[in-house]
Amino acid sequence: MPLIAREFYIGGHQPAQQWLKNQKTRILDWDDILHCQKIIVTVTETDGLMKEIDKVTKQKP
Repeated sequence: MPLIAREFYIGGHQPAQQWLKNQKTRILDWDDILHCQKIIVTVTETDGLMKEIDKVTKQKP
């Protein structure tokens, strides 16, 4: 899992880490793996959008 996805917080929670922690007693099937990949993509893209928003808001006086 990319570092950005592992360390990303939303409201004090790490969604990717929490999801994996909740799955540790299970054997993951293909749908679970696809779901995890979707979480990683979503978190990574959200982080990128948040950085873009920060750039725009810092440019305004």
